[in-house]
Amino acid sequence: MPTANYRSLLRTPGAAAFFLSASLGRVGIAMTSLSIVWLVQRHTDTFTSAGLVTGAFAVADAVPAPQLARLVDRFGQTRVLPPTLFAHAGAMALLVILVAADASPALLALGGALAGADVHAVISLRRPCRPRSDHSLLVLTSQHPMA
Repeated sequence: MPTANYRSLLRTPGAAAFFLSASLGRVGIAMTSLSIVWLVQRHTDTFTSAGLVTGAFAVADAVPAPQLARLVDRFGQTRVLPPTLFAHAGAMALLVILVAADASPALLALGGALAGADVHAVISLRRPCRPRSDHSLLVLTSQHPMA
């Protein structure tokens, strides 16, 4: 998509805020996986354990996603997101504690899976908030690597 098209699309009322928040949300998800690799590799001196834990995080992120989406559809974002965000923060803290305690790779993978089990697909949660006047904004955010 040429730069001029981006510029004109981002001039749509509400588009810039939507795009920026979606981009920031995706950066956090990507950085979590990278941070897990660095944390585990640094403390275990092996990329095997780091890959195992990050893989468990990624798989656990994908498996419960449809169920979390159903809960959001049924009860709304404001009722579902706060408890799952607290659960995610607790699971990430548990993973850090397990790494610091030199836990076995199996326990580290379990910690990674717990942390991944309550991560939300940010872009799907942002779609109801997008400006309804321009469907091309959805195309922009789905094609942009950071959206």
